[in-house]
Amino acid sequence: MQRTVPILHIDNYEDAKAFYIDWLGFEIDWEFRLEPTFPVYMQVSRAGLVFHLSEHKGGNFGPAMCHVDVDDLDALMAEWKSRRPDFTQEIEIAPWNAKHISLKDPFGNTLGINQDLATPPET
Repeated sequence: MQRTVPILHIDNYEDAKAFYIDWLGFEIDWEFRLEPTFPVYMQVSRAGLVFHLSEHKGGNFGPAMCHVDVDDLDALMAEWKSRRPDFTQEIEIAPWNAKHISLKDPFGNTLGINQDLATPPET
């Protein structure tokens, strides 16, 4: 096995671009439509993390939840706040000894962003 690629349902292409590309910093790798006016099926990625986003009805009813491990959650938060100053979510320390936030996209999908901590918390 090589990797898992979650397929997240989206309802609107422009809203998906605003969230995943403009705000979170993903890039569009490719887009596919059977016809120009048909729903999009696309791949976005950032630093090895890949999602497929689909406007198609039927195969993926969503919403979905994805767990994403990162190396530096503080740096990501600073980057996202620079693009969206109204973003006020705070990092929490999760019971599994990690820095953690949960982000909901405009379509109800949840991205659990997680940075494992090297040392366990003191009890």
